[in-house]
This record gives sequence, C-alpha cells and structure tokens, in this order.
Amino acid sequence: VIASPLTRALQTATLLMGSDKDPRFVVTSLCRERWSARCDEGSKKSELLLRMPWLSDWQGAAELDEVWWSTSSEDEKARVAEFLHCLIARTEKKIVVVAHGAFLGHIVGYHLTNVGCRMMSIE
Repeated sequence: VIASPLTRALQTATLLMGSDKDPRFVVTSLCRERWSARCDEGSKKSELLLRMPWLSDWQGAAELDEVWWSTSSEDEKARVAEFLHCLIARTEKKIVVVAHGAFLGHIVGYHLTNVGCRMMSIE
C-alpha cells in the first residue's frame, strides 16, 4: 500500500489493510492532493508522528519533509510522471495506492469520487 501523507489517506490505508503494522506500507508526498485550498494542506511530519506513531515504521516516513504539501500551483503532470516512474520501479506485482481524486484523475483520465477505485496495469 502506497499512501499520501494526508491524514484521511493514512487512515483509509490502515482501514483497508486492517492494521497499521505492515512492513510493505509506504508513505510518499508524490501522491498528495493538488493544492487548491487550506483543506489540501496536511499536518507537519512531526505532528503526524505524534498522532500516529506507527507511521515512523512505514517506508518513506524518514524521507518525508516536515512540510510536505504544496501551498501554490505546481506542475502536477511532472509529479504524476515521477510517481508513475516510482511505481514502475517497484518489485511488487500488485500495489494499492491510497491518494486523492484530482491526483489520481491525471492517471486514470477522470476524477475519482470518494472511495472510488480503479484497477489498472502500469507499464
């Protein structure tokens, strides 16, 4: 499972797997939501770790910047391309991505609704 560091994505990832203790969990800001309002801003890494101490065991947590979200417009397509490159480089055959509708819309071609899902191959 690869998840955005927004609290709602982290919570969804652990609910999906039924646990927050899985060495395969990855957190990365590459799949964060695009910034359009304050609701798209996250919690600082130090605050996340205080509220969710189990997050420190996830891959990518150590590398996460203290302020990992954007506060202005950015090149989302470049970030999506970088994220896809990271996915392709992974050795797992199946990967669950817990992210956000606008971000995932760049990948699947349409805006996913809340709790939307799409299975696909990335090559």
